[in-house]
Amino acid sequence: MAIRLYALLILLLCQVVAGTLLVDYNADRDDDPSKIGILNLESTRHVKVSKNTADLYIKSGVDWKGTKCAHVHHKEGFLRAEYHALKGNTEAGKAYYIGYEFALGAIPDGLLIWQWKEYEANHNGGANIPLSLEVRHGKLQFEYGPGKGIKRETIWTKAINTNTVHTIGLEILAKSADGHVRLWWDGNSATFTTTGTTTIHGNTFLGRSDPKFGAYVWAVIRALVEAAGLRTADRQDSSKGSCSPNIRVQTKPSCAKPVIGVDRRKKCTDNSIPVCGACKRLNLECIRESVRNVVPGAWADDQVVRQRRHNEGPKEENGGAHPTRITPAVAMSDDDNAPQRRHAMGYYITVLALHLTVSKEFNSFLSAFLPMALESIVLRDALFAFASGHLALVDQSYQRVAINASSTAIRNLATAISTPSADIFWHETTAAACLVLMTAEVGVGDCRSWYTHLKGAKDIISTAVGQANCQQVHGSEAFKHSSEGQWILRNFAYHDIIGSVTLRKRPLLDGSYLESISDVVDSYLGVGTRLLSYVSEITCLDDETTPRDHMGYSELQEMRTRFHSSTSSLESRLNNWKCPADTPGDLAAVAYAYRSAALILLYRLLRDRLGTTVFCSNDARSSRDRLIQIVQTKIRKQMDLTLTHVSEIPVGIGPESTLLFPLFLAGGEASEPSHIEQIRQRLLAILEQRHFRNVSRALEILEDLWALRQQDNGAGVDWSHILKAYGSEILLT
Repeated sequence: MAIRLYALLILLLCQVVAGTLLVDYNADRDDDPSKIGILNLESTRHVKVSKNTADLYIKSGVDWKGTKCAHVHHKEGFLRAEYHALKGNTEAGKAYYIGYEFALGAIPDGLLIWQWKEYEANHNGGANIPLSLEVRHGKLQFEYGPGKGIKRETIWTKAINTNTVHTIGLEILAKSADGHVRLWWDGNSATFTTTGTTTIHGNTFLGRSDPKFGAYVWAVIRALVEAAGLRTADRQDSSKGSCSPNIRVQTKPSCAKPVIGVDRRKKCTDNSIPVCGACKRLNLECIRESVRNVVPGAWADDQVVRQRRHNEGPKEENGGAHPTRITPAVAMSDDDNAPQRRHAMGYYITVLALHLTVSKEFNSFLSAFLPMALESIVLRDALFAFASGHLALVDQSYQRVAINASSTAIRNLATAISTPSADIFWHETTAAACLVLMTAEVGVGDCRSWYTHLKGAKDIISTAVGQANCQQVHGSEAFKHSSEGQWILRNFAYHDIIGSVTLRKRPLLDGSYLESISDVVDSYLGVGTRLLSYVSEITCLDDETTPRDHMGYSELQEMRTRFHSSTSSLESRLNNWKCPADTPGDLAAVAYAYRSAALILLYRLLRDRLGTTVFCSNDARSSRDRLIQIVQTKIRKQMDLTLTHVSEIPVGIGPESTLLFPLFLAGGEASEPSHIEQIRQRLLAILEQRHFRNVSRALEILEDLWALRQQDNGAGVDWSHILKAYGSEILLT
């Protein structure tokens, strides 16, 4: 779910000598927040947003009690929503006094609510942020860093409560040699832990430092849920706002409704690719040279990117010899905007790839696709098209870029496919490009062309030839020689098999190839990849046991026997399937939600077949209603279990990314208002955070289904009927 912060910024800055009121913002008198200063909005690093949007803004609003306030809205994954006060007007030797009120509805780790930001000396030996107020480890920390190479130090810490108004007062003597800073908290002078005094002396003005107020995410924040926040400050508390006789603070109504449910778990691993754990945690650009070249260098140059050469002779890779080749060189168009390409790819790395995976540690969207894209312009084009297309959903300025990028990617993919290669690397990267473009189409709401890309990936996989143990292997077996190839197979299987459910047809490839590549933590399904094989069996069984015209009695008998035998076997295997014992709780919940969804799918098929005369013997026909009721009871049980497992996954974290399929199947069987509302709210939360349009389309179908079932003649309606009426080919991934 998106980050939402509501904060009232009441600030008074004045110079001691002149006693000048520099900034005075009062929400109670309907001041516009622009009185504070210059609005700074940034979605991802270096991607500036020029004005308030639906996902990122600071504007006048009210809190949960209707009290006027400044409303700071900050979507998860976005970087900053701040006001820059006194831009360029701070002066050395002057004393500045700041006072304002704020409150938090939760304690998100790594959130800067105030900065004394340096703008001149930060590139020449000075500190970037000499002073800041930052939420860390459940506490508010006052940090001081006087210069480059000197680690910012926590000089004061205070436990901070949610839904509580706090008043801050600051006195800053802006001098480079003997400046000082004092802090008041709720009207009381703060004692700094590093000195035991109420004043810190040092360098507080390295060149030009200005104050900034709002929300700046300094660390990775996950699993955030909107919550109600501030109350209006009581008038009897007004005296506490007078932090010092020398500080003029105007106590104003305040509000802040930030976020609750923060999942602070982070695994920081050295040498992780493409960004080291420390930089990812701090939301910084990793300066490791090999990583810096992944996106900016490749995407900045409007150059032809070479691929492997077919006529260079064999090259050892993963123990085998694989010839390489040149694919047709494709230059980027002259009107491509290099900075926007870099920003879009940065968005892919820091935001989009995290929206797709259930595990940050095992994220093949980064660890596999990015290195492959260095050697394949076709895959690189596809990733850029995907990133810019999704970015255009949250930033309209990227719409033209997204259209051009999609056109270029499809054109270059078509060129590559028209000149195929026997090289397994060509098959891997081209299949990967098809899968990326398919995911991009699904994400922007296309209900048809995604299947064309999926069929293209299937054809590329089917025609692959490789070497394994000195023998020639074909098709999916050729992809198993590398971890990247195995990831492409699992990626394909996920979309192919889940897609077959709503298409009511068998998968393009039989799911048996997953047998030997499912014992890993997959980026899409974690430890649940094996369950895809069972779903594949169910959809194949549906196709194989659909009565055909002119079938003889013996054929029908054989088909009926095979159906009941297969459903019994599938039910037993699904009920007996278990996660590995050491599986993390959230990944286990995802897997078990998929197991319950697979059982719902199986029981739906059984219910459908029991409703026909072909699959009921003469004896069973008389008790058909009883058998259907037994199956319906099993469906309700698995629907309840699906929702239980889904509820075990915190809102906003990675494993939530793959919940559309189980939620949709559960929603198709839900009848209780509480169940319907639970499914609706979870899908809305997923949509608000990830913006994938297939989620909104799935919810629309469920809403239509629930509404139709409220009608007198709607008891027998099913989501498959609605899909058929719409002519839609929705993909629940």
